[in-house]
Amino acid sequence: MIDFLRVLKGIKPASWIKFSLYGILIGAIYHSAIRYLILKDWAREDYSYSYLIPIVIFYIIWEKREALVAIPPTPSRLGLAPFIFGLFLYWLGELGGEFFTLYISLWFVLIGLLWMHM
Repeated sequence: MIDFLRVLKGIKPASWIKFSLYGILIGAIYHSAIRYLILKDWAREDYSYSYLIPIVIFYIIWEKREALVAIPPTPSRLGLAPFIFGLFLYWLGELGGEFFTLYISLWFVLIGLLWMHM
């Protein structure tokens, strides 16, 4: 736990600001899609396991935290490709009213942002 706190103290304030800004923007843009996903799609019996997915992902990240901290961040412009593709899918999903396309768009946008900054 002490190592984790040391890592948190080592993060620059600019990184916290970027993370917060991206979180707010993604939350605002994808609010309707995420709300529909949680309230409608996950409520179906076929997707009853979906509530466990975020918990499992956070557990995996927690288990790999030392390896993730040891990797030096190398920002890359190659992250623009999945980011722009995600924005295109968002546009298509909003235009067609198709939530699955919006879900895939969210993943591509997140991958692109992570690739650009990490």
